Amino acid sequence: MTVTQQASKVTYAGNGQQVEFFVPFVFYDPEDLEVLKVTSDGSELTQVSGIDYTVYSGDQNGAVTMMAAPLDQERLVIVRKLPFEQPVDYRANDPFPAETHERGLDRLTLLCQQLDERLSRTFALSRGSISDPTLPPVSAGALIGWNAAGDGLENKIITLPEEAIIAGSGVTISNNELSIDLAQNSGLEINAGELLVKVDGVTVQRGVTGALELVEVSSPWVTGDVKITTRTNPDAGWLLMNGQTLGSADSEADHKGGQYQDLYVHLWTVMTNQWAPVSDERGETALQDWIDNKTLQMSAAAGRALIGQGAAPPFTTRELGETGGEEAHLLTLAEMPRHRHSMDGKRGGSQSNGGDAAFGAFSSSPNRSRNTNFTGNDQPHNNMPPFLALNVMIKI
Repeated sequence: MTVTQQASKVTYAGNGQQVEFFVPFVFYDPEDLEVLKVTSDGSELTQVSGIDYTVYSGDQNGAVTMMAAPLDQERLVIVRKLPFEQPVDYRANDPFPAETHERGLDRLTLLCQQLDERLSRTFALSRGSISDPTLPPVSAGALIGWNAAGDGLENKIITLPEEAIIAGSGVTISNNELSIDLAQNSGLEINAGELLVKVDGVTVQRGVTGALELVEVSSPWVTGDVKITTRTNPDAGWLLMNGQTLGSADSEADHKGGQYQDLYVHLWTVMTNQWAPVSDERGETALQDWIDNKTLQMSAAAGRALIGQGAAPPFTTRELGETGGEEAHLLTLAEMPRHRHSMDGKRGGSQSNGGDAAFGAFSSSPNRSRNTNFTGNDQPHNNMPPFLALNVMIKI
């Protein structure tokens, strides 16, 4: 076979629900994969095959199924880790083993990709650099920096001034400690989520004084979250809920590619096929349908009011993603209240039962029915309450 996929690593964000993860690159055996779970504090936990996960292998790719879903703020990293061995053995005077030879070349290519992935995580000088990258000896408490000539690295001891204040910034240096008053820092901008200040891994609440050790920006949105907006174009990482389809890069979906896989798997998992239909019927798992290039259709929010899912007596139980209702409706006879119409009659004439002649049953003539005149226009009535039209986005 040929090797066209250059990646040898894939990373997924946990959401506490997804357990199946697509492996987009070539591997030969389950033992060729290394699966790591990265916790919220950055620790890497090596997962054990058969205990923490199982592997499904195809011709060009496969999937990893976790026994327990990675949680929010956790990441799952799947890496190809072929052993650096040469298992191909040519026998003298045998016919040329073309398939075995090609497999050996494929293996060398995969090993080169592994090395390239490892090197991509290292520091490197620019191609035109003539500096010496050799690290200086280890020195406790020192930083590494470029020397005055800019041609080599050296240990540096940095000492903060005992007292210093940067006017208007909220930054103060005192007793060799740096502090930041966020209330005074008018130039501080937060682009996503809320600002978290942590000391020893514990979030410091507003108004609490403490040494600032870590400031991070996190997003409160996760895959499948929905927001209402006046925007007509989706934000980065979001899609408008307009009934379009999701799928893999080789599918016929409206939105296709690896960036939509998490949303595909989420909707496949939490909604039935009636409300999130999959082309050519659903398979056994969401990941298998994704690999098979099946498309999944999202709900269309346009023209619909949103209601809560589930059971809330005395209301009807609703499934997640369920749609229904009518904008206008023409009443049927069965939907009308029980009623009757009045009819005016004229006295006189022969009658056999003492009632009005217009309505009596004549003894010498057959009975006849009477109808009132038609009224109404057979038009459906409008079911719409007062409304405000807005757009709905879903997080991918």
